[in-house]
Amino acid sequence: MTRTKASPIKSYQDKCGKTLYMFLVYLGIDELTGKAKNTTLHGFKTKKETELELNRIKVKQMEHTDRLALKHIKRCMIYGLFTTKK
Repeated sequence: MTRTKASPIKSYQDKCGKTLYMFLVYLGIDELTGKAKNTTLHGFKTKKETELELNRIKVKQMEHTDRLALKHIKRCMIYGLFTTKK
């Protein structure tokens, strides 16, 4: 049986009774403190708008992670930490 992930998008009522949407997203580990970084965004009028923003943040986070990995690889190449087998 496959398990489906629960959506991080939640609906809530504001004080006027309107239905709005929010989400909590994990952004990784803070390099300075070592603690998990999370952010909550709320106030979206539609679920579709919320999904678009959530996906935008996830893509931005993946690009940041890829840049960090490339920097690490370049540093290793510069200092000769990668060796090739002959």
